[in-house]
Amino acid sequence: MNIALYTRKQLAEAWGCTVYTIQDLQDTGLLKGRRVGRAWKYSEDDVQEFFDITKGHDIDNYSKMMLLQDKLKAAATTATK
Repeated sequence: MNIALYTRKQLAEAWGCTVYTIQDLQDTGLLKGRRVGRAWKYSEDDVQEFFDITKGHDIDNYSKMMLLQDKLKAAATTATK
């Protein structure tokens, strides 16, 4: 089994942002990951899910990330009712 895992630094370099932006995306719940040893790792599935849920949304700062997360939670709540 060969699963590609990326570090925060690798994602930041690939996406042209900072490691802190990747951390903010994870902290808001928009980017899922897992802790492996002392480092956070992100699979290709995690990255694809992130792109799927954020498509068409402006998330260029932490406040906008939180607003999107709130919208996603509200949509999930209404969908389960």
